[in-house]
Amino acid sequence: MTSPKLEETLSRLKLNKEVKDVLIIDKEGFTIRSTMGAEETAAASKKFAQLLEVIRKELEQCDMKETPQYIKLCCKKYDVMISPNEQYALIITKTPGDHP
Repeated sequence: MTSPKLEETLSRLKLNKEVKDVLIIDKEGFTIRSTMGAEETAAASKKFAQLLEVIRKELEQCDMKETPQYIKLCCKKYDVMISPNEQYALIITKTPGDHP
C-alpha cells in the first residue's frame, strides 16, 4: 500500500524526461515501489541492496556528524541518485549528465 504523497512524488519524478526509473526498497532490499518491470525490479533491488549495505558500513566508519542526504553515482549508461534513510532508500536512475 502506498500513500498519496508517495504516488504524487513518483508521478512528478516520472514527468522528468531525464528520469529513467524509480525504485524504492526497504533496508532488507525488498521492493516497496518500482517503475520497472518485475524481472528488472528484482535484479535492481538485489543489486542496490548490496550496494547500500556497503555504503552504510563505510559511512559508519567515517565518524561523520551527519549522514549524506543522497549519493550520486555517474556511469556511462545512466546516473544513479540514492537517497538512503534508516527504513528505506529511494533510487532514481536517469540519463547521464555531462561528466568530466
